Amino acid sequence: MGDILETASSVGSFKKFIEAIELAGLGKSLNNKTDFTLFAPTDRAFEKLPKRVYRRLMEDKQKLREILKYHILPKKMMFTEVASMACENTLQGSQLCIDTSIGVSAVNTKIGNANIVVNDIMCSNGVIHAIDNVLLPN
Repeated sequence: MGDILETASSVGSFKKFIEAIELAGLGKSLNNKTDFTLFAPTDRAFEKLPKRVYRRLMEDKQKLREILKYHILPKKMMFTEVASMACENTLQGSQLCIDTSIGVSAVNTKIGNANIVVNDIMCSNGVIHAIDNVLLPN
C-alpha cells in the first residue's frame, strides 16, 4: 500500500489533482508519516472549472496551495466517520462540512458542494475519498 500520492497516482483519475499538488509544493507534506483524509477531486471535477479559472488557479501557487489544503483533513477519517461528522477543520484552516440530509451513502453524502463518488481508498498514511467538484473555501 502506497502513501496518499502514490495511491492517487495508481488510481488514475486524479492526474490534474496530483499535478496541482506538485505545482503548489504540497507533495512532500503528503509524503510524511502523518495520517490524512484527502477529498480528491477527480479529473472530471477539474474539467468542470471554466478554462480561464483553471489556468489562473494553476498560475497562482499561493491561492492553489490554500485551495488544495482545503481538501485535506489532518487525520484519517473513514467514510463512516466522515458521514457522521458535522464539520472538521482542514489544513487550510477553514471548516469543511458534511451534508447527509438525503441519506448516508457515498452517493448521497456531500462534502461542501461536492458529492463523494468513491470512498475509503486506503493509503499507508491515510485515506482518499474521490469527489466530483473542486472545493473552494469561503
